[in-house]
Amino acid sequence: MDDVCGLVPEPVCARGGLYFASIHWMQRVAGIENHPTALQSMTIGVCGRCLSGAIIIPFTVIKTRFEVIDLFYLFQFKKI
Repeated sequence: MDDVCGLVPEPVCARGGLYFASIHWMQRVAGIENHPTALQSMTIGVCGRCLSGAIIIPFTVIKTRFEVIDLFYLFQFKKI
């Protein structure tokens, strides 16, 4: 049972792909073809991070709760 803990893929890895996909999508929607200005880059970056974080956080919470449950039962089993 302790072999399972830590082998589950981290949702943080998916956040990077989601972040870059959202940046690309926002640039297309805003009609920015070439290099964006500094303000546009900052705004798109902040919005991309917020969007990817808001989508990934529920999965991170679920994953953490499952890991805690597994560790709780593992320690209870070792006490016996």
